[in-house]
Amino acid sequence: MTRQTNGKGSDEKVRKRSTDPQLPNKRLQQEIKKRASADETLPTAKLLLDAVISQSPVPMAVVTSDGKIEILNEAGKETLGLSDHEIKPGMGFSKARKLWQTFDAGGNLIPFEQSPPILALEGKVVSGKEMRIVRKDGIERWHEIDAVPIYNKKGDVIASFMAFPDITDRWQANESLRKAHAYLEQHNEKKSVELLKVSKELQDEIEERKAAERAVLEARKYAKNIVDTIRDPMVVLDADLKVVSASRSFYKTSRLTPAQIYGKLFYTINNNQWDIPKLRSLLEKILPKNIYFENFEIEHDFDRMGSRILHLNARRLHGDTGQSGLVLLCIEDVTARVLQKRKAVKNGQRHKAAAQLANIGHWELDLVTHTLFWSDEIYRMFELEPQEFGATFDSFLERVHPDDREFVERSYADSVKKKTGYDIVHRLALKSGRIKHVHEKCKTEYDEDGNPLRSLGTVQDITERIRKKQGFSGIIGRNSKMRELFEMIRELSDVNMPVLIQGESGTGKELIATAIHREGVRARKPFVPVNCSALPEGLLESELFGHVKGAFTGALRDKKGRFELAHGGTLFLDEIVNLPKFVQVKLLRVLQEGTFERVGDEKTISVDVRIISAANRDLMPEVKKGNFREDLYYRINVVPIHLPPLRERKNDIPLLVEKFFEKAAQEGLISEGLSREALAVMIDYSWPGNIRELQSAIKFALVKSRNQRIKPEHLPLEIIKNTTIQVTRSPSGKLSPENVRSALSQTVGNKSKAAKLLGVGRATLYRFLSEHPEIQ
Repeated sequence: MTRQTNGKGSDEKVRKRSTDPQLPNKRLQQEIKKRASADETLPTAKLLLDAVISQSPVPMAVVTSDGKIEILNEAGKETLGLSDHEIKPGMGFSKARKLWQTFDAGGNLIPFEQSPPILALEGKVVSGKEMRIVRKDGIERWHEIDAVPIYNKKGDVIASFMAFPDITDRWQANESLRKAHAYLEQHNEKKSVELLKVSKELQDEIEERKAAERAVLEARKYAKNIVDTIRDPMVVLDADLKVVSASRSFYKTSRLTPAQIYGKLFYTINNNQWDIPKLRSLLEKILPKNIYFENFEIEHDFDRMGSRILHLNARRLHGDTGQSGLVLLCIEDVTARVLQKRKAVKNGQRHKAAAQLANIGHWELDLVTHTLFWSDEIYRMFELEPQEFGATFDSFLERVHPDDREFVERSYADSVKKKTGYDIVHRLALKSGRIKHVHEKCKTEYDEDGNPLRSLGTVQDITERIRKKQGFSGIIGRNSKMRELFEMIRELSDVNMPVLIQGESGTGKELIATAIHREGVRARKPFVPVNCSALPEGLLESELFGHVKGAFTGALRDKKGRFELAHGGTLFLDEIVNLPKFVQVKLLRVLQEGTFERVGDEKTISVDVRIISAANRDLMPEVKKGNFREDLYYRINVVPIHLPPLRERKNDIPLLVEKFFEKAAQEGLISEGLSREALAVMIDYSWPGNIRELQSAIKFALVKSRNQRIKPEHLPLEIIKNTTIQVTRSPSGKLSPENVRSALSQTVGNKSKAAKLLGVGRATLYRFLSEHPEIQ
């Protein structure tokens, strides 16, 4: 608490009295001057005290005797989660107390009358009391409460002071003893105190000066106690940046004494260890302009403290009448925190590099807010920038290949419903036209009631692996000729030239055409196939180019042709050798100019279509016979592709059979596999019907084998008759379910002894048992 004089008049009166010859002696005059000097230093001490409270990172509060909150510093507001409009100076503590709840160490709710500030108003001291404060937003933190009463000079309690630093980390970790510094502060309440009327007796004036001096000393004592109890080092500098005072923690950290630093230029203390260019710039340039700065980071090697990373906070101390010459500098050692953060960033960069190397990204879908998070690797995988992506599950589905969207969506929905997660492979259709294969895993987390909260997943790009394992773009093949064909398709993905595919019936010409389309830049556009030999000559023109209403009998409405339907995409003309001459002319024009007219219409239509043609025989003899236009032949045969028959790629048969087994399983046809004898017969067969015939043969064998292992006798008769391998049944004379059971019974299940007893090899017995699982 401070006192003020009556101003200039009072001082003049004192000086007048001091020169009065009637004064007893000169000692009294000197005493008056001394007291006047003390009175002049009082505002500065109070200013320092107020600045320390406002600058302190420790939550502090002062409650007056009438139950009102006089002071709650910024640290206190932030700790309690309160804004300036929620709590203001002068607000009743009982009203403010409803904005949070306080519990003791035993978990018991502390009533209002037992609150530390209320106890302090009753003259009680609360020291080191550990309490749990629950804010209105539900956040819980542990605090160590210190509360003391503040007395006036008459000995009456006029207010209570409370400091409540956050000790949550210490409480939860139990890593250090429950010790805390008592944060003390005595706040001199701002109020006007009338000086006693100047007594006729000079002794009364001296007593007033003595009281002012005592207030100054008391304010300095309170300020020193508060500064000393703050954990982070603090230094007070004058206008010349010389040390005026420092906290106990500064002396302890720097291993210095007050005598070693008091009155010295801050840069020169500790053997010029604080002569840091960044700090000089702050104090000499930035601070005068900006009044204060916060969390300015410096990294420096100190002789006594070692390498340290510090956060500096500085503020000029100013009052209502203007700015003083004092500077308060707070120093926070953040070495451990920053080094830990740097380590975490470095580890994160390593994980990111590893994920990119493995082509693995991760994602998280919040099922409450329906927002989707992607790692950087997924953005790279999807060829997207974060700002281009609307982070929702629906936006993700737009990047999934159209043919796979239903499968992906169903897999995810089932995994959430059944709480099983999923592990799937699907395709992506990127904006660039590229198609990627990805391996995706997902799991979902649920709350206590079983409601889904969020889904976590990984995505790995396995495009190259799929291509190497299964062939290319859905085409099965590891034969060297097929590998060359796959490479040709890749080369065609970035060009827009007509392609002519020639190969025998059943070799998969449409599959090749589809692959060229899917792997090209038109993948997201239509793929429209037309079998030229399957349409009557009279309807072929209308089917290709469309017609208008009334163009011919039966034309009841306008109809778009296949060229219009394929606009922007690919038109596949299968069996083009059967195209009539007049349609060939119209097709040639489209290839040359990109325009045509519908049947019965004069309006010219422009289209952007890539033409892929196919023929089951060589077109050049047809050109020589005059059945096919030579100019059209060279137009469609810009990039020729020859598709080898199955008899020239028999090493692909096992891979094709495995694929057909997978497809058949989806239709409910289950098999235990293909016997070696049956596979040998299939490889020996010439396959005039190529892959189409092979697929039909597999389906036939699956039906005939009745879910057992497929043997040669299960194959179609046409194959058995036209193979050079002699097809015989199993040695039924020696092996039958009955005699095998008998042999196993006699040998007590020993298959080696049973084979000798039956007169066959062990491999023959094992094969027979695999074909008759009911025996085991």
